[in-house]
Amino acid sequence: GPWGLKSPRHLYLQAVTNAIFAQSTGKPRQPLQLLVARDPRDICSGTNKGQFHLYSQFFRGTVTADDATHFPSFQSCLLFWAEVWVQTLSQMDVSNRPSSALAVIRIEDLVLEPVSVAMPLVRCCLVRIDLGGTPDDSIRRGLESMHQFANSYSGRDKNNSTKASMEAAIEGFPSAHPAMGMLGYSTRGYQRLTPMAVEVLAPHQTCHL
Repeated sequence: GPWGLKSPRHLYLQAVTNAIFAQSTGKPRQPLQLLVARDPRDICSGTNKGQFHLYSQFFRGTVTADDATHFPSFQSCLLFWAEVWVQTLSQMDVSNRPSSALAVIRIEDLVLEPVSVAMPLVRCCLVRIDLGGTPDDSIRRGLESMHQFANSYSGRDKNNSTKASMEAAIEGFPSAHPAMGMLGYSTRGYQRLTPMAVEVLAPHQTCHL
């Protein structure tokens, strides 16, 4: 039956894992991947920046200060986030239709949208990764449990001064704008837009399989 491995670090080894799956199956197919995106304003101003500190040296992002709310370090983390997503999405064939090997979902669409809105989104995502038989009750319970963390997303736990500093950093840092557009994050304040990358599943969009 279906099985999965939760390991964000494998995102940095896509070429290797793709080659391993192709070799083991004898078919040129990619492993099914579900990626969860989060607004970089929350990523780079939060306390958990383990991925940034461990792997930024392999991308263009660099560690410039321990406190990532400090302006230069926030930009460095933002650049790392942008590079990871640009490289990840550019490796997928999205020229004609969504790749069956990849689905990207924004965490904000799960914790901030009503359960009735988020459920079709999750269902589409599960079908994409061959888990379409998941019962509705399981999906509903999972979404309801996530809603208790809603205040940690989209700047709800930040004061106006912190938000203003982040907005100034992002608006003046165009290197991050392409990745934000791909994922549908506005560069002018906490707002979700229609994603430009077809691999990104969003509420109220047709589910392409």
